[in-house]
Amino acid sequence: MSKETIKKENCKNLISSDFYKDILDNKEAEYLIEKHILHNIPFYFKDNMDLLFNIKKQIGEKYNVSITNIYLVGSGQLGFSLAPQKEYRDFVHIESDVYKKRSDLDFAIISERLFGQIWDEICDYRLGELAHNKEEKELFQAFQNYLFKGWIRPDLFPFDFPMKKDWFEFFKQFNPLVNRQVSCGIFRNETSFLKQYRRSIKELIQLIRMEVL
Repeated sequence: MSKETIKKENCKNLISSDFYKDILDNKEAEYLIEKHILHNIPFYFKDNMDLLFNIKKQIGEKYNVSITNIYLVGSGQLGFSLAPQKEYRDFVHIESDVYKKRSDLDFAIISERLFGQIWDEICDYRLGELAHNKEEKELFQAFQNYLFKGWIRPDLFPFDFPMKKDWFEFFKQFNPLVNRQVSCGIFRNETSFLKQYRRSIKELIQLIRMEVL
């Protein structure tokens, strides 16, 4: 990855964060995940934890999941993106000439039961009988790739089946509360969750320790 993939002026939240300081202090990915993703006050909700609690409570009641297994992830949690393709940029509060779309709020549910339930629905869905165009095939391939890693991303499923429609209708109700899109994925277990974020964070650790920033 080249130095040009990170722009200091667009990742001020990262550079000023305890996350960044912990990397300079030689903390590893597991420590960073536990401290800054699993057990830290989310960047977006730092001044309104009641709203976060209410959103998580509704998600938990809808899908019969403990709120202790529902996490805010991504830039809404950290204040900056962990995605290299987004150049670790700051959370985008509002559209601008530079960024045409404000940052989403991304939640993650860790539940083997819910993962299995949706897996069963996918297996019952008769995909082989559907005519796929190129775009649908590419979406479904991406969906499968995440599925095999223990992560269900409803936004990538290309076909209109009941679970997908209900899922998006439910999460859409939160959009007006936070003035942005709210999305959510499901991880099979904590191991799948940790693997996903460990990979992204290790990339960032390498960049920072090479003094790219």
